[in-house]
Amino acid sequence: MSRISDDLEIYTGLVRSFEWYWDENDEMPGLDVFNDLNDDDKAAVMASLEHWGDLELEKRVSETRINEECAEPKILAVKGGKHRFAMFHAGNNVWIVCDYYRKQKEKLVNWVRPRSSERLRRSRFTRDEFRLEDTMNAIEAREARRSKGKRNLSQRLRDNPEMAARTDAYLDDLRLEQQFLDAMQEEHISAAELARRTNRKPAAISRDLGGGLSDAKLGRVREMAAAFGYDVVAVLVPKDPKRREEVVGCTAEGWVIKKPGVMQGVR
Repeated sequence: MSRISDDLEIYTGLVRSFEWYWDENDEMPGLDVFNDLNDDDKAAVMASLEHWGDLELEKRVSETRINEECAEPKILAVKGGKHRFAMFHAGNNVWIVCDYYRKQKEKLVNWVRPRSSERLRRSRFTRDEFRLEDTMNAIEAREARRSKGKRNLSQRLRDNPEMAARTDAYLDDLRLEQQFLDAMQEEHISAAELARRTNRKPAAISRDLGGGLSDAKLGRVREMAAAFGYDVVAVLVPKDPKRREEVVGCTAEGWVIKKPGVMQGVR
């Protein structure tokens, strides 16, 4: 399917931005596949991109969400369920999402390598930007699109309240995982060491840190946190968005309690 520049931008985060690969035939193969996913899988992929897009550069993201597929050229895969979308760095913290494959099928590295590095470098630019390459870089072109009121894929998907809720649910899971990863990094605790301290198998800890925490009982989450000197505080908050904002605020790292009374009785 032939595409236009309005289709290019996926998400612009606080730290990283993502765009579709736009080939010489004016097609965006990754977007075509994404559009064929069901809503839940779309939400899972978008949550991974939004989370990593807002995450500070020095912080480690779970390899179950963002994983290196090829070292040279640098190819990463963003994951959502069984779906994998490959991307490469185009400079200025812009990542180009170029290819797709499913888990347990052919590894991407086997069929990305033949593409020339020059083609990969060129694809940071849109078709219009090829003609303006000497005077306008990709970031300036993106700002030009915004000045015309163009909105990225994440914004358009979030116009649907159900899709926004699905994505936010996945983001909540990712933020909990990220808090564990951040704390373990701060305390210099590996997953293997956490398994030893909790008397669990390393594979079980890996599952928890790769999506399993969302289904874990509160007692298990507390046990894992206590193993490296942390507490877990459970907070009941309203689902109504306006009332929720009175109690907590959302950041890239998780929820921040804004209403002091909600913490009464917590020790």
